[in-house]
Amino acid sequence: MEGVWCLKYDGLRMLSGGGDGNVKVWDMREMWCVNTLKAHTGAITCLDFDRHYLVTGGYDQLLRGIARTNPFPFYCLLNSLSILY
Repeated sequence: MEGVWCLKYDGLRMLSGGGDGNVKVWDMREMWCVNTLKAHTGAITCLDFDRHYLVTGGYDQLLRGIARTNPFPFYCLLNSLSILY
């Protein structure tokens, strides 16, 4: 599962969730990838972020929350929850 599965843009940075389970953080002013975070074992199917948190959902049926204190990079895995169907 390759390619980009989801995007979120806030005017300054864009985050992309890939089929490889990685989140890429893009600086849109400089137009380059400033960080790559391994978030899931399968594709990332959704993501959202604000000034404080990044949340991703993956094909591996996990929901991950990540806190940040600086504009870059995202860090510190807070929680991993199995989604029940």
